[in-house]
Amino acid sequence: MTGGGKLYCASADVQGRISSESGNIGGWEINTYGLANSDRSIYLYNDSSQGYAIYVKGGFSVDTSGKMRATDAYLSGEIQSSQGRIGGWYITANTL
Repeated sequence: MTGGGKLYCASADVQGRISSESGNIGGWEINTYGLANSDRSIYLYNDSSQGYAIYVKGGFSVDTSGKMRATDAYLSGEIQSSQGRIGGWYITANTL
């Protein structure tokens, strides 16, 4: 450890809580908004003022209320909705 309180080591096993407002971990940048991958095409936000919880450049996001948006998505399995629109058809309760 240096006199300024900084710890430098080549290899460490750390247990407990780690807190940081900046830096990198596993190739992800830590910034004031959350985590971003190296080319900033994926963000994991911790700041709800951004409007997103997850953002992927090119057409995918999940907002802070859980609403997912995807461009050119392939979905399989059961999809449920009580409202909305699909293929020009309007979805209402029990009606397409």
